[in-house]
Amino acid sequence: MSKTFLCTFLLIALFGCQRELNTSNIIQEVISLQEKAQGANLDSTLYYLQKADKLIQEHSFISDSLQAENKLAIGLYYRAQNEIDTAAAYFYKTTKIPQDATINSRQFYYYFVAFETFKNLEKYGDCKALADAFKEKINFEKDPLNAGYYYFFLEEIYKGTFEFKKALNANEKRIEIIEKNPELKLTNHQELLNRYRILYNLDREDEGVKILDGLILKDSLLTNDLKRQVYSTRGIYDFYQNDFKSAIKNYKKSLENVKLLTIFDKNELLANSYSNLAEVYIIEKDFDKARKYLDSAKGQSFEQLPTNYQRNILKYELRLANEQQKSTEIVEAELDRLLDNQNKTYRKKYESELLALKEAAAKEELLFQQQRNTELKNIRLRNGLFLLFGVLFLIVFGGILYYRNKKLRFERRNLQMQQRLLRSQMNPHFTSNVLYSIQNTIKQNKEEAKKHLLKFSRLLRLILENSTQNYIQFDKEIDALKKYMDFQLLRFPEKFQYEFHYKNMDEDELIFIPPMLLQPFIENSIEHGFSDIDHKGFITLSFTKKETYILCKISDNGKGLTNNNNTFKNVTSIKLIRDFLKKATKKEVSIETNTAYKTGVLITLAIPYKLSDEN
Repeated sequence: MSKTFLCTFLLIALFGCQRELNTSNIIQEVISLQEKAQGANLDSTLYYLQKADKLIQEHSFISDSLQAENKLAIGLYYRAQNEIDTAAAYFYKTTKIPQDATINSRQFYYYFVAFETFKNLEKYGDCKALADAFKEKINFEKDPLNAGYYYFFLEEIYKGTFEFKKALNANEKRIEIIEKNPELKLTNHQELLNRYRILYNLDREDEGVKILDGLILKDSLLTNDLKRQVYSTRGIYDFYQNDFKSAIKNYKKSLENVKLLTIFDKNELLANSYSNLAEVYIIEKDFDKARKYLDSAKGQSFEQLPTNYQRNILKYELRLANEQQKSTEIVEAELDRLLDNQNKTYRKKYESELLALKEAAAKEELLFQQQRNTELKNIRLRNGLFLLFGVLFLIVFGGILYYRNKKLRFERRNLQMQQRLLRSQMNPHFTSNVLYSIQNTIKQNKEEAKKHLLKFSRLLRLILENSTQNYIQFDKEIDALKKYMDFQLLRFPEKFQYEFHYKNMDEDELIFIPPMLLQPFIENSIEHGFSDIDHKGFITLSFTKKETYILCKISDNGKGLTNNNNTFKNVTSIKLIRDFLKKATKKEVSIETNTAYKTGVLITLAIPYKLSDEN
């Protein structure tokens, strides 16, 4: 009896030690993979992190903190790759992993990174959800530090949604917390600067200037980054007050502090500072200094600067050339360089997205086949068991439903991938045409070129934002179409005119549709339908809201359809759109002769819509 008990005890102890050893080894392997990811090049980083993530999913004993750090690291990887939507999703997952009941500094960092990412994407609804989740974990009386962070989140949300009175209230509460809790060892300098910006938007700029001047008096107490912001803001105020000498003085002080910073976006801040100084010197007619600062701005990796920075630099180049009555060759060279860089970027993005789509489709197909094989095996096993009990019918019926559901989900994913492929094909072509048109306009009319450059930057940003979404707000798509046709009028002046009509709906109807569906048809009418005609072209777009789709009709009075000129049949983007709409709405796209004009083309298509932008 005693020997049996001893053997049993030793077996249990040995099993427990082995299990503890295995647990320890797995945790250590996760940590090792995370350390390798930190020291690896960017291409290998994701491999190590995904391997660690797989181990975490397979073993429930991995700590919450290790899980959170792994999700955060994956999000940071995607942010470095400029895949911001994917990064935001991982940052959000990080905040949802259960950890301590109270918020520590690391957990706050998870919320802060997720919040800033969603804010940069202008997804303020997600920002509000994060702020509410953060609020639930803090005690406002016992945790003033995190209470202050909560009001910081609110202030940023209200500024982004243009609710400046609410933003001012949140700002005041944050300053109040800082002043009531000196043990936090925080200063209110940044909050005071934020208050100036809020007061500016409330048309209370005179009050705000006193805040700026007060901060300047505390120059020695401010950080370099804060001094950079304060002097830059004061310089902007002086500029719009036509006090250009003071503006130059404050811009230079801001530039001095930018040079002292060691941050990842330092080149953007330097480019902004240099271009601000160049603008003032152009107004002051000091063209040598204006040239010096413009060259310095372009020297900050011009192709990698944000679009609005590039636009400002090119705008000042145009203004300087105009003031000096010199050739616009510099601007043309910069436009060529910008065009080449954008074409390379689009080509790289298109190729990478196409490769990713193919790999995803292959993986999905493999997974589907594996799941199907597994299901078939299970069905056979269940059939054998249930034959003994006489319930074969229930298993077969359940297997069919399960298989069909999987198949529908697979087809839905393929449909979404096809839609994204369509948008990635259209963007480079459209951008290239418009940039070449602007370049030609520069040679003919400099002032018009300035206006077109500004409009184009807005349209480019709108199209880029729209193309990253599966569904966008209806009025944004209409706005993009109108801007597109206006730029076509730049290429073909007086060639055509257009109008929009709505039935059972308004232009600002709060519904969401897939983007970039109508532009290829309009382009076809302009490029082919109106070529070589001796009358003025006319395009009409009418929208009728139905129960589950919007009926859109596009009519023109161009050459119409002929055997030799049926370009609709051979355009890849239109083929993709017709396939996509047929799968999405079960309705064909109709392309026929426009009987209203006895010439031209009438296109009828059904566009699916949603009442929210949730995909």
